[in-house]
Amino acid sequence: DVLFAKATNDIPTVEDKTISIQNGYISPSGVITASVGYCYSEVFQLKKGQTIQFNAASSTGACPLSEWNSDGSFKKPIIVGDLKYHRYEYTAESDMFIRVCTRCTPNGNAGYVPMDDFNSVKLYYKETLLKNEKLNHKKIVVIGDSLIYGNTLGNEITWLRKLELITGATVYNYGINSNALSSTADCMAVRYSDIPEIDTADIIIVEGGSNDKNQNVPIGTDTDTDITTFKGGCNVLIDGLRAKNPKSTILFMTTYHRYSSKNTLNLKDIDYANAMMDICKLKAIPCYNNCEFSGITFLDENLKSWCDEGVYLGKSSNQHFSPAGYDYITSKYKVFIENNL
Repeated sequence: DVLFAKATNDIPTVEDKTISIQNGYISPSGVITASVGYCYSEVFQLKKGQTIQFNAASSTGACPLSEWNSDGSFKKPIIVGDLKYHRYEYTAESDMFIRVCTRCTPNGNAGYVPMDDFNSVKLYYKETLLKNEKLNHKKIVVIGDSLIYGNTLGNEITWLRKLELITGATVYNYGINSNALSSTADCMAVRYSDIPEIDTADIIIVEGGSNDKNQNVPIGTDTDTDITTFKGGCNVLIDGLRAKNPKSTILFMTTYHRYSSKNTLNLKDIDYANAMMDICKLKAIPCYNNCEFSGITFLDENLKSWCDEGVYLGKSSNQHFSPAGYDYITSKYKVFIENNL
């Protein structure tokens, strides 16, 4: 059964109830096909102004969300799948009837989305839910590497998207897989100038350092003013962001404990984290030290069993976040951002 949980903060919602589900998927044309690899719900109502939030994944031949008539006949697809894991959100513009569908199995075996995740469906009235959120209506730009982009799982499962859904902020994901903060022609300290939302952002967040370590970028000195060193890249990026938007709140985040090996300069991830902290202290930039406070280290096999994307996908560890890993760090970053406004 799919459990529809009440939203928090005494938000007016439909009463808690259980919706039955069956094995199978819903095509974009409304055809329901039996399949042990998919689950779909019975038809239920979404009221005008009410928002549904749920976790799901499906192929391009199936609809995570579709609209139906009250008599159970198909009306139209709302969301068509793409095989990626998403935390979907949809707000009804009028009273309507819907079905949700995901790639999973009732017993939890061999499912792309665990049943506990699919069961965490929430119905709420969005504006009421978000009215007391400090970040509601804030414009946030985040620049980073694959840990920001979402690596192979994509943007929809990252902490940025989760933050957007729970706070009402508009979050722009400018993460790029394998991107360094410094040294290269497309590094963060160069490409920030091409991000159009920088000029009007309320909050700008930068995360990086892991690929600088992997690409053997020298740490440099506190006074470096070019992108050939990591500290120089931090200086250039901070100065450039302040020049473009001097009233924005700028926050930095270090890399994590990801790899046990040193690079050719005999440096580890923590050396780049400490270097970022050094520059941020000198520039009066709040910096979240993930090596110290995130609670995540990819060097611990016990943690990787649930927080690592590669393990989540049934492959070897790849030192990126699983959906559960992103869930874990979202609340930490939310507090960090709010405390520095």
